[in-house]
Amino acid sequence: RRKNGSIYYEEQRIAPVRNDDGQITHLIAIKQDITTRREAEIQLHQTNLLLQSQLSESERLANLLNQANHQLEIKIQERSAELAKANEQLKEVDNLKSAFIGVISHELRTPFTSILASINLLEAEGFENLRPDQKELLGILGESIRSSYSMIENLVNYASFVRKQGVLNRNHADISSVANRIL
Repeated sequence: RRKNGSIYYEEQRIAPVRNDDGQITHLIAIKQDITTRREAEIQLHQTNLLLQSQLSESERLANLLNQANHQLEIKIQERSAELAKANEQLKEVDNLKSAFIGVISHELRTPFTSILASINLLEAEGFENLRPDQKELLGILGESIRSSYSMIENLVNYASFVRKQGVLNRNHADISSVANRIL
């Protein structure tokens, strides 16, 4: 202890003093105040422990981050595979839809062609033998068949377009302006 009562650290070195015969005759002691050095060593040790703790925490967090990244990569690969499979299924469904529309429109077109040809023949040759109400009904029937046939043709054209181009983009249109341009 110092004179004021505070504790201090000291380093002490003792060396023997020998005579000509090699016998120890005296001891020399050197004392040095090492309080500042000792406090710096303690602080350095505490800082080292703190840094080791922070390093361990950083390593733990880096490990957790690597695990999370690995799990995320696995999920991304799984989702990508699922999306690719779903995309292939959508393409297959789209192709089946287009083929279905093509087959159905062809199957509908065939009887309509025969009916339309018969109506055209009746209108061209057999109108004079019909009563006025029959002529009117035949005219209405002809218009209906032509309209239906036109819708089937549009369906066939759409199916053909989709098969060749892929997708039809739909946009809103003002029907009256389209009709005015056509007429």
